[in-house]
Amino acid sequence: FDDVCSHASLNIFSLSDLGRLFSGMSGQPWRVEDLAAAVKLDHGYRADSDAISLLFEVMSEFNAKEQGLFVSFLTGSANLPVGGFKNLRPPMTVVRKDAQPL
Repeated sequence: FDDVCSHASLNIFSLSDLGRLFSGMSGQPWRVEDLAAAVKLDHGYRADSDAISLLFEVMSEFNAKEQGLFVSFLTGSANLPVGGFKNLRPPMTVVRKDAQPL
């Protein structure tokens, strides 16, 4: 690690800054506007789709534990990257999948 970044250069960061850099963000409220700007919609969904509006509304009401569970399901990590959903790569993508008859 010292070959890439010396311990002395890390002194400019607080402990919480380092935690966010290495572990990502958690516990920040999710706003509908931020979700709408960051989530990719595809295969029949548009920003004005009722299902998408409801999804973003429900997600914006998640508490910190629910956020962590959702992000863990989505990414395999309990935290979003620094900057939140807009810095998620690949972006969260919501696609329409109609039910097929049995």
